[in-house]
Amino acid sequence: TTNSKGYKVITGCGVIQGDGIDIEVMKKIAGSIEAAGYAADNVTYGMGGGLLQKVNRDTMSFATKLSHIVYRSTGVAADLMKQPQSDSAKFSL
Repeated sequence: TTNSKGYKVITGCGVIQGDGIDIEVMKKIAGSIEAAGYAADNVTYGMGGGLLQKVNRDTMSFATKLSHIVYRSTGVAADLMKQPQSDSAKFSL
């Protein structure tokens, strides 16, 4: 669909950018989205350490991750857990 300003809005889908985000990167992404004719509504930015005094999950050894989801289309709920094979210390419950 198209919004009132003429930008394309993707229904039922979007982009999440969370890695390496700071204000300058956000400006570049927003500029690219606008130049391509898409609405800013299509993108969600993660609140990384670049927006908070350059402290990040690695310097703090802490991260918040998705842990539960309810699928809108079916109403099915599921718990999620992360267990990276590359670093066993980075698991989440």
